[in-house]
Amino acid sequence: MHESRVAHYNSLFAALSRLPVCRAPQKTRKQMRHNLLVAEVISQLSARFKPRPNDIKKRVEALIEQEYMERDPNERGQYNYKA
Repeated sequence: MHESRVAHYNSLFAALSRLPVCRAPQKTRKQMRHNLLVAEVISQLSARFKPRPNDIKKRVEALIEQEYMERDPNERGQYNYKA
């Protein structure tokens, strides 16, 4: 994988992991809608690079596989942060 691509990949992971912490005090925000999540990640990383929504989706899938996040079973398009 190209070096800048790896840096972007790591930046996406960091941004997705920080969202519940930086948007709500004491990590109270444990849920986020998909569209808001994508918008927040793009906003956070826009100064460094413009992440593609498809890349964000792939990182979300990886976080779900690693059990940091899960899809809300009752609400389509919403994620729950587990960590």
